[in-house]
Amino acid sequence: MPLHFSFKQLVLLTALSTGPCWALLPTGVLAKVNDVPLSQSSFDTLLQTNITQGQKDSPQLRQILKSDLIARELLLQEASRRGLERREGVQQALVTLQQNFILDLLVNDHLAQNPVSEADLKSEYERQSGLLKGAEQYQLRQIVTASEANAKAVLTALKSGKDFGALAQDKSIDASKAQGGQLGWLLSNDIVPSVLRAISTLPKGGLTASPLEVDGQWLVLLVEDKRPFQVPKYEETLPQLRQSLVQQRRLQLLEQLAKSAKIEQ
Repeated sequence: MPLHFSFKQLVLLTALSTGPCWALLPTGVLAKVNDVPLSQSSFDTLLQTNITQGQKDSPQLRQILKSDLIARELLLQEASRRGLERREGVQQALVTLQQNFILDLLVNDHLAQNPVSEADLKSEYERQSGLLKGAEQYQLRQIVTASEANAKAVLTALKSGKDFGALAQDKSIDASKAQGGQLGWLLSNDIVPSVLRAISTLPKGGLTASPLEVDGQWLVLLVEDKRPFQVPKYEETLPQLRQSLVQQRRLQLLEQLAKSAKIEQ
């Protein structure tokens, strides 16, 4: 019966099988696997990464990392022996991975040259807070149908006292049917204008007077609750603010490159 090992088990087995070896290895070589050298520099980089992430340097950690590198080399050699890199689509996937890695390096380099400052973060907070001034939040339920006739039939059933959640599960074609049509709290700025106009004057518990057409589908909406939007404090939004500015830096870089490039389509 074949044996199947997890990667952690393989690392452990590798550690147990790599006892003392008295053959002298060339300078800068950590180990050899089937005569393939593993560089000491690769090990040093891996060790430093683990230390940076909070691991404590120790003989045990070094042995685990060494065994990890050996185990990976064993697996890579086996993958090569099986010719996996020659399978259809593999080379393109490897090229895509390499491109994504280089693109990440480019963005990080651009951010290092154009860092996000405290002043930038506060300015972005003020900008976003201004956009959200006076915004409201709505807690909505919806039933989505493929035709106006079906939506009108749903609205008639609701007005006769049928339960909204049960009807949503039975009649809606949207994924929200699994939650009885619940959409949670939505910010008014993120709601389709035609929908916002229809619900803004409804009281809590109010139904839309008639079905609403949105992107070829017909919606019946229930306003379960509504409230003024409370802008979060600056400190609470720092991760989102930073991510927003990073995205802005990336788009600015792309715009600069596009302006100076010759693009034919």
